[in-house]
Amino acid sequence: MTRDQRLSILGPAGMAIARLDAAADEPPSPEQIEQLRRVFAASGRKSPMPKAA
Repeated sequence: MTRDQRLSILGPAGMAIARLDAAADEPPSPEQIEQLRRVFAASGRKSPMPKAA
């Protein structure tokens, strides 16, 4: 989603609130990052889907 699309949906006040909310978030810890890596390492298709009949 582009910045212009977000702005058209949220408006200037909504964008300001989103910026303040994002600034208040703590970055993920190394443990959280490692946990996400393990979760997403197993996701995704490893082999092609069989062709439909």
